[in-house]
Amino acid sequence: KDYYDIAEFLNSYSFKKLLEFYHEKYPENSTRNVIDIIRDIPLRNFELEKSLPPITFRNITWNEVKQKIFDAFDLFRNEELTKKIEEMNKRKKK
Repeated sequence: KDYYDIAEFLNSYSFKKLLEFYHEKYPENSTRNVIDIIRDIPLRNFELEKSLPPITFRNITWNEVKQKIFDAFDLFRNEELTKKIEEMNKRKKK
C-alpha cells in the first residue's frame, strides 16, 4: 500500500519534495534508504503483483504505480545530476 500512497502523493508533490518530507519526519535516516526502496521495487514485483491491490479512490494498477514512481525518481535523479555537473563546471571556471 505504501507504493500506492507514494504514487498518489506524486500527483501533488515532486519526488524531491517527498524526500524533504521524509527527512523532516526521519532526520536520522539517509536518502540512501529511500533510493534502496525504489530500487527494490522490481525485486518485490512478483510478490506485489500476486497480492490483492489496495482499495483506492483512483482506479490505478500496480504497473501504473511503478511507472509513476520510476518516472518521478528518474526526473529527480536527472535534475540532481544536472545540478552537480553545473556546480562542477562553475568550480572549473574559477
